[in-house]
Amino acid sequence: MSYGRFFILIVLGLIIYAQTFGFGFVFDDDQFIVNNPYIRSLDKAFEDGQILPFTRFLGVFTFALNYQAGGLNPFVYHFFNVCLHVLVTLLVWALAGLLLRIAPLKDRAGKDFQNHIPFLVALIYLVHPLQTQAVSYISQRFESLATLCYVSCVYCYLQAR
Repeated sequence: MSYGRFFILIVLGLIIYAQTFGFGFVFDDDQFIVNNPYIRSLDKAFEDGQILPFTRFLGVFTFALNYQAGGLNPFVYHFFNVCLHVLVTLLVWALAGLLLRIAPLKDRAGKDFQNHIPFLVALIYLVHPLQTQAVSYISQRFESLATLCYVSCVYCYLQAR
């Protein structure tokens, strides 16, 4: 991984989604954040398994962490979503690079191919319009977290193999 490309992905992700920092809560955000008493304190979140009725434990837990950091300030939630998306983008870059290193065509492909293609794959993932909803709509954090877990598992499996 090149540090220059690393910072390009981070800065580009922040620039592209910076406009979402001013957005408020919409749709399911009322249910999962604004009107959710279980995210008000971390002690209450784990009390009597109250958070467990939610099938998306990790996502609701991150809402509780965001609430501790900034209450009902939407900026905190949007900033977390953007950082999460950038993190997943970096993992996609690492996974694409790993796949190219272990693929049978690695001997036929030049070094430039192996260096540029993973970055381009990550760049497409970062800026693709399909990702807009998962990043700008706070409650869609669940999708980004699922992608983070999935890509991490695939990467770790292939790395160990």
